[in-house]
Formats: sequence, C-alpha cells, structure tokens
Amino acid sequence: MVYDLENMASVSSSEPQRAGMSREIGAVTFSAATVSRVTDLFEVIKTTDNTQVAVMVLQNGQTSGEFGTDHPHSDQVFYVVEGVGQLLLESGDIELHPGESGVIVAGTRHQFMGKGERVFRTFNVYGPVAYPDEQED
Repeated sequence: MVYDLENMASVSSSEPQRAGMSREIGAVTFSAATVSRVTDLFEVIKTTDNTQVAVMVLQNGQTSGEFGTDHPHSDQVFYVVEGVGQLLLESGDIELHPGESGVIVAGTRHQFMGKGERVFRTFNVYGPVAYPDEQED
C-alpha cells in the first residue's frame, strides 16, 4: 500500500510501488539506481518548494569546490553512500565512511574531499532550496 502523504489517504495500485521518481503522490522516493547513475561532480535530482536533493561524486583527491560555503542560507544533510571522504571544516577535518551522515549548518565554511580508490558519493538534502537555478533533469 502506498500513502498520499499530503492527503493521508491510501492510494490503490494494481502493481506494488517501488522506489523511484516515476510517480509523485505527496512523497518522492529515490532508488539506489537513481543515486548510483550520477557520475558528475554534483547533480540536483529533485527540487520542491522547500527542499532540494542532490548527489555529489568525488574522485580521490577531488574537492567539492573552494573551501567556503555556497549555500549560506540552507542547511545540508548528507549521507555517505559509498567510498571514503573527508569533511574539511575550520574547526578540523572529519573522515567519513559509508553509512555515516551529518548536518552542515547554513553558512558553515566547509569542503568535501574524496579519499581512497573508490568514488566518494553522498546523498544530500538542502533546506531551504540551496541552488534555485539548478533543477533536476
């Protein structure tokens, strides 16, 4: 059973619903395949009125950009999907591994860096929308 979270009513379907972006019913889910298909440094995969979801992929030694902040008014919640990376902050560096997550408070100066042989991939949620000019494909 799938629920329409806006109207709190069940939605009937002849086929079970699977994670994906094919159907919006007040909620959007993302499959591992959706996250894994991203190969660019940064790709917005969904924008709503209040939040934005993106995937970041860094190679060994590659950084997310210059040290600083490019989302001064948005918090960033991140989840490490794969690989090893480093979160660089003014207060020190944090090594990150798959399954770990955190919140970067709006305006915090930071930078991510990929480490190791595998790509460093994060799933990120920004609230409010951090990159209004970048929309999903």
